[in-house]
Amino acid sequence: QYVLKNMLTFSHNENVVSVLAEGDGTILYSEDISLIGKNTEILTKYPNYREEGNENCTFVTFTRTEINNLAGSSVMPLMLGAVILSLILSAVIALFIAFQFYKSIFSLYTSFATADIYSDKANDEISQIVSSVMKVVDKNEQFEKELNEKVISLRKSQSIALQTQLNPHFLFNTLSMINLMVISITKGDNDVSRVITLLSELLREALKTQEYIVPLETELAYVEKFIEIEKIKHKNSFNVEFDIDPATTDLKVVKFMLQPIVENAFEHGINGSKEKNKFIKISTYKTESNLIISVKNNGEGISEQKLQKIKERLKTDIIPEDRHIGMFNVNSRIKIVFGTRYGVDINCDGNITEVTLSLPNN
Repeated sequence: QYVLKNMLTFSHNENVVSVLAEGDGTILYSEDISLIGKNTEILTKYPNYREEGNENCTFVTFTRTEINNLAGSSVMPLMLGAVILSLILSAVIALFIAFQFYKSIFSLYTSFATADIYSDKANDEISQIVSSVMKVVDKNEQFEKELNEKVISLRKSQSIALQTQLNPHFLFNTLSMINLMVISITKGDNDVSRVITLLSELLREALKTQEYIVPLETELAYVEKFIEIEKIKHKNSFNVEFDIDPATTDLKVVKFMLQPIVENAFEHGINGSKEKNKFIKISTYKTESNLIISVKNNGEGISEQKLQKIKERLKTDIIPEDRHIGMFNVNSRIKIVFGTRYGVDINCDGNITEVTLSLPNN
């Protein structure tokens, strides 16, 4: 009765927690459900602990405020410690990321400073960027080197062309004067006058140095004038055949590229040939990607050893330092203007020699 009386007395105080336990201390009843079934010994550590009863029943009281303070006093340090630990971990992670970024940036700087080219084994984004940029730089340097070589080769071609012009303005004016004198003496046109007129027309076109790309139709007109001079010179001792694909006449070609090839056909082909029916055949046609111009003759032919030597020199894109420069000069000019995949080739089957010029078909 005493224990029940005390429980009723304290139950009106909302700050007091009451616990009813058996005589051995096993908690039978508590406002804090988590305490039921546990022993009252766990409550002795709390301040203001009070215990009343006998061997059969025990009544324990303590204030709710003290329990809350006790809980707060144990939880707050843990929370504070967790916050501090989180801040420390965040700082360490941020420092690690910053160091890795700085390391990559430093690698980027040193790579550009030393012109070091990364391998394909780069395993992070910055290194991949460095590798890509340095490869572009390397390609640009290679391109610049090739461009310089082409410019040097083009200048050499121009120098050779200038050396062979022999002051064409003076020569053109002199030829015009000679032509007038011949016509005056012979009282009319003749072969000499015709040759001088054709040569003057060729020189007039040669003086137009601002043009280096012309339609194939224009280039063929130059060649026809040259062939007419050769016919007069050799008293029509050969035949010339043109097999021109109409689809090719508007395609762009290098100016004065055919005349040196046709001249070679005369000088190193049919001039020394004993063939009765000597001929030169000029053909044009288109493939899927190329314009092909063929110049054939049935002259003396070329020995296998000499042919291989010529073909090797054409592959090197080197202009020889001798008087036989026509075909090599044309080969070099085509490659400079249109690219290394184009150029001149030569083949010989018996006494049939064929020189082919390969250019773009658009």
